[in-house]
Amino acid sequence: MFVQDVGIRIDREGDVPVGVQLAWALRGAIESGVLRPGDRLPPLRELAEEVGVNANTLRAAYAKLEADGLIETRHGSGTFVTGRAADRDLTPLVGAATRAAHDAGIDLRDLAAALYVSSPERTRTDDEAHRRRALREEIAVLERILAELAPAPLVEPEPHPRGPRLLSTAELQEIRADLIARLAGS
Repeated sequence: MFVQDVGIRIDREGDVPVGVQLAWALRGAIESGVLRPGDRLPPLRELAEEVGVNANTLRAAYAKLEADGLIETRHGSGTFVTGRAADRDLTPLVGAATRAAHDAGIDLRDLAAALYVSSPERTRTDDEAHRRRALREEIAVLERILAELAPAPLVEPEPHPRGPRLLSTAELQEIRADLIARLAGS
C-alpha cells in the first residue's frame, strides 16, 4: 500500500541503481509534501519486501536520506520524516530542466544519470583542468611565436626526478610568465 500511495516505481532495467531510485522516490515524496514532517515510514524490512528489494538496498537509501536530514530514525520507535525538506521547492527547476532536455532531444533518464554522476568536487576539478588546458594552449602559442622570432638555443633539458607528471596551474603560469618575459626581451 505504501509504495502505491507514495508513488514509488522501480525500473529494474534502467541505468540508475535501484537503491538510488528508492532514495529519489522517497526524497520526491518528502519534498512534494506527499510525506509530511512527522510521518512514520514503514519498517525497513516490511517496505523492502513490498518494493521487492533487498533490505540492505533500502537501508542504504534510508541512510542517504537520514544523512541529508530528510528522515530520522528513533531507536525503538521507527523512522520519521523531518521538517527540514519543506523549505525548498524544486518544481520550477525540474520544469526548466525537463523543458531544456526535451528541447535538446535528451532523454530525461540520460539527464538524471549525468546529474547523478556529477558532483561539486568533480566540477571544481573540471574547472581546474580547463584552466590548465587554457594555459597549455597559451604556452603553445607563445612558444610558436618565440620559435618564429629566433631559434631556441640548444639547452639540455633538466631531468625530472619523478618522471613525467601533470603540471599544476601555478607551474604552468610560471612557464607562461617566463615565455612572455623571453618574448619581451626578443
